Amino acid sequence: MSDDVKTLIKAPIATVFRRAFVKRRDASTGVFESDWQDISTDVKSYGKIVNQIDTARRNKFTFGNAKLVMANEDGLYSPHDTPASLWYGYLNQQRTLVKIEAGFQKITQDANGIYAIGEFPSQAVWDESLWDNDATVWDASIPSTIFTGVISGDITLSDKNEVTLNIRPLTSVFQDFPARNLTGWTSTGMTASQFIGMLRDQTDGAGGFVFRPFFGDTTGNWDISTTSNVFANLNTATAEDVIDKTAWEIVEKLAEAENFAPYITRDGTFRFVSRDSFNTVNAFEFHGAGEYSGEFGHTIKTVDSYGFRISKYYSRVQIKWNAADTSTSYEVIEAPLEVSGASNPWVLGVRTLQIENLYIQTSTVANALAQAIYDDVSGLKKEIEFTTTFVPHLDLFDRFSIYYDPADVEPASLWDANTWPADLSDAPTDLILDSGESDALTLQGDEFKFLSFEIDLDNFQNKFVAREV
Repeated sequence: MSDDVKTLIKAPIATVFRRAFVKRRDASTGVFESDWQDISTDVKSYGKIVNQIDTARRNKFTFGNAKLVMANEDGLYSPHDTPASLWYGYLNQQRTLVKIEAGFQKITQDANGIYAIGEFPSQAVWDESLWDNDATVWDASIPSTIFTGVISGDITLSDKNEVTLNIRPLTSVFQDFPARNLTGWTSTGMTASQFIGMLRDQTDGAGGFVFRPFFGDTTGNWDISTTSNVFANLNTATAEDVIDKTAWEIVEKLAEAENFAPYITRDGTFRFVSRDSFNTVNAFEFHGAGEYSGEFGHTIKTVDSYGFRISKYYSRVQIKWNAADTSTSYEVIEAPLEVSGASNPWVLGVRTLQIENLYIQTSTVANALAQAIYDDVSGLKKEIEFTTTFVPHLDLFDRFSIYYDPADVEPASLWDANTWPADLSDAPTDLILDSGESDALTLQGDEFKFLSFEIDLDNFQNKFVAREV
């Protein structure tokens, strides 16, 4: 992250920007137009954007909807058969591509007195980014796009001259597509990465790509890590594990079987990657009460909850990988139960995470998966939910650290927060309360990874849920 981004995040007053764009579809070809149409000036409310992973249960990815409230005095957002409509002459609003951007603006003045406005985060292209410290290359790209999706659902008019555009995430194009309608199956089955590649290259039979248009109409927006396990049941459109599934349900089951994460980045790239591949270094530092950083500033507004999450602790992982209900159909990794203060199953109880995934073909694969999941869930870890100032560039799985110590607030004590001092003989301190000795929250660089983030684009603040690493 460039120093400019950090400076703008920590600034007491900063200029921010929000923009919304759409891509319509040609009425005859059905293909998206080449250029984005800027609709920012008509947006009355941007609402909130929420993405989650593993918050309710493991391997459940939830990508939230967005909602834009549009001013419709000029009729631009009326139905496509209305001459004033932005969609007049195009297909209707459904499945229109939508992109939302947000970030900071910085005004600079050069030696000739000419003002320029720079945007951060920004794409790393000429005239949009800054030179690095060595003045030889451009800064790395941090996109200003924070959400990409498609319009979906009813669009109604009212006498308020407002139209609400309900926008679903790009995962919806897979959630709505029956897997039995896919083509390209192989009689011997396929690997998880081959299946994702089949989605990427899926056509209508006449050369028109089914999913690529929603991802920049290019293979460059598909990040697929190669896998080697062959899933023999992915061999035909009428296979038992295919016929009643959607494309996204198969993606989720394959991700579970491989211990992968399937998700779509803020700028619309589909990723199917190992959970082990995510950042091992901190993307950011958050500082709150009692802590301040000259580099990252003071960004934490409130800590809403913090503590051990017993509901996500498991001493035992059981995977059923074979349909037959026999002992050989299960692979189990568990901690031994001992009557001891060092035994989690004794201290916390025996808790079993049960997973049924019949895509898995061998006990060896099931055992390796059970071990990987056990290594992640067998430790009792803390989760934190906190609200911050506007930090637009972070994403799911990013790693970060928190500094928060209310006991170190200056002055060291607050009225009605602690006890009177034991010695009142010293006049200058007779109205100063003792500092706290048992504050509920003390975080000194504790490291977490994001499980959920909410971006409030109307109030320019974030709400995060994160798990201890």
